[in-house]
Order: sequence, then C-alpha cells, then structure tokens
Amino acid sequence: MSQDDSVAVQLPSRGRGNSRVAYLNRSIDQLIYDFMEDEKIPGMTLAIVQAPYIPRVVGYGLSNAETGLLASTNTLWPAAEISQAYAAIAAFQLVERGSMEITDKVSRFVKDLPEAWKNVTVLQLLQHSSGIPDYRKSPQYDAARDYDPAELLSLVRLGDLEFPSGTDVRQSATNFLLLSMVVDAVAGMPYEEFVRQR
Repeated sequence: MSQDDSVAVQLPSRGRGNSRVAYLNRSIDQLIYDFMEDEKIPGMTLAIVQAPYIPRVVGYGLSNAETGLLASTNTLWPAAEISQAYAAIAAFQLVERGSMEITDKVSRFVKDLPEAWKNVTVLQLLQHSSGIPDYRKSPQYDAARDYDPAELLSLVRLGDLEFPSGTDVRQSATNFLLLSMVVDAVAGMPYEEFVRQR
C-alpha cells in the first residue's frame, strides 16, 4: 500500500457514493465502539449519508440497558434537546399571530404554578433564565418511565428557584416543558398536534 492509499477516503463529488466505511484506515465500527466507550453511551443508531445514497444504517449497543434490548435501525430514540427548537418555533408562531407576547408571564397560561414561578416570562423560558430547576436532576426522575407534564412538574415544584429569574442562565428541561404547556393553552390544542400542523 502506498502512502497515498493511507489518507482519508474523500467523498465523491458525484456518482453513487463510497462503499468503504472507514476513516483514516480505521473501520467506522471501531471508531463508534471507541467513542461509545469513552463517552459511556450504552447504545446508538448511525446512518452514513452520501446524498442521495445511504450506504449504511446500523444499531450499536443497547437501546434499553435494563432489559438488554439491542439498538437497531428501527430504534426510536428520545429527541432530547433537539425538541426545544420545535417548542421555540411554536411559541414564536403564536407571538407572530398575536396570540401572546414573548414577555407574558407563564402563569397567565399555565395554572397552579408555585408562587416562586408566577413571574417567570415566556422569554425567560426560551433563554433558560427562569431559575426553575431541571426535573431531570430530581432524585425521583426515571428516564425510562413515561410521564405526563404534571408528573414532571411535581418532581421540582416544591423546590426553590436556583437563582432569581432573569439573573443567570442554566439549562433546564422544565423550561421547555412549561413552554410546550403554554403552546397547548394558547393554541387551544395539544402541543404535538400544533407542531404537526405547523
């Protein structure tokens, strides 16, 4: 093998893509296994896309560590923070339509909030500057369980704000949970349906 053969495979500018699934002469599989071990990732699904072709789709590891269920090409993974963009766009669509203001208090739309949360605004949810604790950090939170929004709020509603609203920034999944509840109330339909329609 010449020295030129050991360089990274370049994706073709046209044609059917490249069938070789290696990078710098290391198999993609080994790169993924090493990455998963380093980052302590129990499982994932990978697609190699060389548009318009997809030469490889494969599952690695486990999709459920408790049951030992293997990850596959059909595994549905939680969307996590990616879903925050959808909630933000939905909120801004409602602002553009004149249904609410970005500076409105969340308590205007979501009832029975703790007293400490009553002055939090929609903008503070979007900025992660509300100070509301992240339900994922609650000792009672179980990532493998399905919750409804009220159950998730109950995990943190008795705690204090982590900082006065608007004075700091700290990511909290509770912010976007509340934002989706605002969209529910303002749109007059379930958040998921609003997002699908829009």
